[in-house]
Amino acid sequence: MTDRTVESVLLPLANEDDARQTATALRRYLPSGTTVHALHVIEHTEGGIDPASPSQLEAEAQETFSTLREHLEGTSYDLHQEVRYGTDLVETVFEAAEDLDVTYIVFQPRPSNRLVDLLSGDTARKLITETTRPVLVLPPERT
Repeated sequence: MTDRTVESVLLPLANEDDARQTATALRRYLPSGTTVHALHVIEHTEGGIDPASPSQLEAEAQETFSTLREHLEGTSYDLHQEVRYGTDLVETVFEAAEDLDVTYIVFQPRPSNRLVDLLSGDTARKLITETTRPVLVLPPERT
């Protein structure tokens, strides 16, 4: 087994709550000095109508990044942020990981229900099973 140092990670974020919870877990598990590429994917539906205007979706992405920065304040992470558009969330994450040549994809699974997972596909499962890069799954905070 090779010793693979965590140099840079891709951190896909869905919203402000996700940013808040993931930042808490990052502080516990990710070494200081790591380059963190925060990614927010704005998903386009082919042939469908998007629920919000592009400027509103961009503003939500910026709020997500702002929440992440706020909760990582005082850390020594080298934080970058990027918004990407795509029709497939998981494929867009994989493309970003490849483009940025990150060491790991890091995420914290969000709670969902089985019916939604069955109908839409389980994003967390796809991130783990369909990738060519190592994935670090952060555990939820214990209260």
